[in-house]
Amino acid sequence: MTSVYILFILQFLLDIVLIVLLLALFKKLKMADPARLQRLIEALEQGSKLAEKIEKNLIEKKALTDKLEKLIKHSERADKQPTPASKPPSKIGIDKQDQIKKLHKQGKKNAEISKITGIPIGEVELILSLEKAQKSSS
Repeated sequence: MTSVYILFILQFLLDIVLIVLLLALFKKLKMADPARLQRLIEALEQGSKLAEKIEKNLIEKKALTDKLEKLIKHSERADKQPTPASKPPSKIGIDKQDQIKKLHKQGKKNAEISKITGIPIGEVELILSLEKAQKSSS
């Protein structure tokens, strides 16, 4: 978020420099010819368009930064919430859990168990690790 503030300060400083330059140019404009004035006007218009684009980008970046901060805070809160260590995932029924345990006792690897049961390998590993933890605590 500090990078957004740095960009705002940089934008402010650039605006001040542009104002000073404009004042200096204004004094010289009295002595300039019309062709030069026209080129200067075009350059100023391009500078103005660029400044508007920078301002829009800064606003977008600030909005994205705010969203990211909210997501980080939300994920930090979710990480702090305790997860039940003794309960297997609720999507898998007792029959599937028993099937996983039996296949593991038969010497099947986790990847094979996952293919046979159609349960993702991460969930198979979780169920087996919970089973191991329950046995060791008994």
